[in-house]
Amino acid sequence: MTPVILFSSAEHQCVSFVWPQDLRYFAGYRFVEHQPQVTPEPLLHRPALTADLPPHAGGEMVRGAGWLENWKTIYAAVNDPLQLTFHCFADGSAVARVIENNGLQERRWHFLPEHNGVRLWMTLRTRESLPGSYIVQQCLRLSSGIGQDFRRTVARVPFLSELLMQALGNANGTITWARTAGRWQPFPVPHTRYHTEAGAGVDENSAGQVDCGLIVRESAPRDRAPASYWRAVAPDVAWETWAAGLYWERAVTISNRHPADCLHVNVDLGPLDAGTSRTVQGKFYWMEGTKDDLLAACRQEFDLK
Repeated sequence: MTPVILFSSAEHQCVSFVWPQDLRYFAGYRFVEHQPQVTPEPLLHRPALTADLPPHAGGEMVRGAGWLENWKTIYAAVNDPLQLTFHCFADGSAVARVIENNGLQERRWHFLPEHNGVRLWMTLRTRESLPGSYIVQQCLRLSSGIGQDFRRTVARVPFLSELLMQALGNANGTITWARTAGRWQPFPVPHTRYHTEAGAGVDENSAGQVDCGLIVRESAPRDRAPASYWRAVAPDVAWETWAAGLYWERAVTISNRHPADCLHVNVDLGPLDAGTSRTVQGKFYWMEGTKDDLLAACRQEFDLK
């Protein structure tokens, strides 16, 4: 199944990845979160892939039966300093745009649905010189429904909710993973941030270095989660393991365990001369299988260690 990308929160600048054939589960993506972090000197990144933007499909996405009221196919901000706009096309792909820093920077996202997730492109255009890094936070939300307010209508993936798993009896359990020295490393239960090689020294609270900007959730092993847990989070489940994750090129840090049960990748779009732009690529992964299956798919599409 391939998802469609729908606008789900103007206040929090969120889209949702929705599978029309199965509306029980949907993931959230907050593409604007906090102010960009700027450093005076550029960071040293590995070469990224050529980031060719996809052509627009054209046409209008037709609203489906059973959609939540807050899911929109078109949005344009009114009296909003970000001047946020969003458009979902007939094939489920979408484009979002914001204006930042009183018009000096513009960011644009392209979302392209694929069979195993959503391909992501982020472009920064600047009217002023950015001699150092320009680090922006990207947020994958997997709230289980135990969150409050807008979170329940942005994301609902209970079988990949770390907070829900802990609330249902495994208080010290973790299902969040990163790659370190070529091996999987589980995240600690408390909120933890790791840096990539390029991000060394950017965050003094980093717990260590990871190989790349990939952060993954894998469903709890059957031998560690009781039947009552599975009845609560995924009744009538027909798969053994499910994995979801977020990868971005030019990642600086990755982190887990936020109040909304989400995962973060901080991405560097600098340096840039005035009047120029940079586009980087990423992907949201969603698949039946293990974190190793997800890693294999990511390696096919990106130049990972």
